[in-house]
Amino acid sequence: MDKPMLNGNLNADGTVEIEIGGGRVCLGASELDHMLQTLGELRARMPDEVSQTQPQIETVLANPLYSVRLDKQRKACLLSLRHPGFGWINFELSTQEVLNMRTLWNQIVDRMELEPPAGYYDGPERRQAKPH
Repeated sequence: MDKPMLNGNLNADGTVEIEIGGGRVCLGASELDHMLQTLGELRARMPDEVSQTQPQIETVLANPLYSVRLDKQRKACLLSLRHPGFGWINFELSTQEVLNMRTLWNQIVDRMELEPPAGYYDGPERRQAKPH
């Protein structure tokens, strides 16, 4: 059996030891964040693009923190989702995508027959980086 290209362990001190290509490196959280960011940027530039087809869902993160903001200058919506491993992932959605998502979410609410609980407040600060 071939040896995996990448191995990693979480150390007792909270650092991560990574073995790749016969070498080892020990990284703290901010160093690992920087590495993940750099690898993601490199992956985005590769000619072999990430598939447009969503793979089978194997794991999910329940109720991630998120933030939704309006960018008035660009007439777009800024959507940020917090992943515990990759940090905050930011997306800019065009006005057309915002309308498409509104239609989709309204359909989901209707199909699930959801009603807000008594006393539910739907103000803008409710949508800012709080678990839902």
